[in-house]
Amino acid sequence: MGIGEVLKVSARRLKDNYKNVILTFLAFLVINIGLGVVLALLSLLFGAVPVIRFLVPIIYVAFIIIELPMTNAYLKQIIKASDGEDVNAFGFTQDIKGLFIVSWKVAFYTLLKYLVPICIGLVSLILIATNISSLALIGSIGYVVVAVLNIIIMLDYVFVNNELIYDNGNSTPKQIVENTAMYMKGNKGNLFLIYLIVFAVFLLLSALISVPVLGIVSILAMYFIFLPYALVLAVTFYESIRGILKDNDNSMEERINQVIENEANNQDGPITETNVNGNIDSSPIQ
Repeated sequence: MGIGEVLKVSARRLKDNYKNVILTFLAFLVINIGLGVVLALLSLLFGAVPVIRFLVPIIYVAFIIIELPMTNAYLKQIIKASDGEDVNAFGFTQDIKGLFIVSWKVAFYTLLKYLVPICIGLVSLILIATNISSLALIGSIGYVVVAVLNIIIMLDYVFVNNELIYDNGNSTPKQIVENTAMYMKGNKGNLFLIYLIVFAVFLLLSALISVPVLGIVSILAMYFIFLPYALVLAVTFYESIRGILKDNDNSMEERINQVIENEANNQDGPITETNVNGNIDSSPIQ
């Protein structure tokens, strides 16, 4: 499926399932805002008391530990909503416990894929810190290499959490990571182009926020159209390359039913397969 088709199918899926997608998106946003407020208040409270100040970093770590499985549970519900399933806005919170351990195992094996650029980055940092021009130049080149490697690795494993959801416990965490890279073979170019399109629209909407009146429209478009669409787009793209895309496009079915109805109105006698096939518009579905 080409990029243009993926974009169109994603728009159709969002339109057909907008209520469930947007309610799930807003529920996740509300929870994260609430957790952020609690985190900030606890940091201020504990930070003001020297004896318990050491608890502040522990609170941040606890937040990160909870955030990953919650994000995967949220992703699972977005996938369900995109596929047309009826979901409860906060229903994804019930899946956090079941995804807790496997989420972190998959995250660990994904992190291992970044060991090479991490090592190159550390060596580059040391070379630059020497303040020797020739070594600093090598270190700068090393940073460029790290950036390129990170982009390549990211494109390979960006859908690892999607694969975790689709796999449904059939593979080990390590296999899930490897399977993600397998599905992405030959598809990284299209994904990169989609990222460029999404990033360009994001920059445009962000730039308009500072413009009077248009700023309000931009914010509404960002949170109620663009971000939900980007979520559905990511789901649609990965489902298309995995071969499990569910697109509830009833255009052909409606066209056939219309032809049958027209035949029933315009002719006497039984409706035959020849009558129907001869009147179906075979032009591509728009």
